[in-house]
Amino acid sequence: MDNTDKAFNRIKQDLDKVSTELMGLINAYQLQVESPLDVIQTAKDTITNTDDYIRFLELSLQGRLLGEAVDHMTQAQHQ
Repeated sequence: MDNTDKAFNRIKQDLDKVSTELMGLINAYQLQVESPLDVIQTAKDTITNTDDYIRFLELSLQGRLLGEAVDHMTQAQHQ
């Protein structure tokens, strides 16, 4: 396994952890939305615990960054 594979696996593991924690918050606050564009406003309106709301935002950002890292690595491998 080369360094790229190791990095990809590490990012995937981190993304799985973020997704699991994020899904816990989504389920706890029943954040069901029609469009992904509505999720931040719905979370702001629904999550009553400030710490949970901040964590939700952190996880959302972290998940997006990890997803972009995976996309970048995947594109680089196909070039």
